[in-house]
Amino acid sequence: MRENKIYIDPYWGATRSELLKNRFSEKFLGNVHPSFRLPHKGTARLGSVLELSEWCTIRPEQVVSVYRTYDDVFTRFTLISQHKMAVLGGGAPLRMVLKEGTILYLMFNWSSLTGFTSNKEWLTYLHQWLSDHMAKDEET
Repeated sequence: MRENKIYIDPYWGATRSELLKNRFSEKFLGNVHPSFRLPHKGTARLGSVLELSEWCTIRPEQVVSVYRTYDDVFTRFTLISQHKMAVLGGGAPLRMVLKEGTILYLMFNWSSLTGFTSNKEWLTYLHQWLSDHMAKDEET
């Protein structure tokens, strides 16, 4: 990253397959608390790698793409309060596609009160992280 900047925030996350396996009760209870839909929670730390504590570590060369968007699996109504900010786009998840085909849904610094996240900022951080990695590859 430029200036070796490190970003740290709390996160919630799930894979596409985990969200697809949610039973009706988990979907319903996801409107009470995100832990029923997003089983991974911890601290995200972005430096030379993306460390998602209690879950996984991702290297930039593993990432195919990162977007901030809803889709057919993670809709505006997946979590409580997502519908509160749906019109403003405040709660859209980060959707990270990995080379092996895994799709991660991430919510950084998510607020159950407002539905807002820091995902817009994290999208910028992650795009810069990927860009910096590609620049290093071109230099070698």
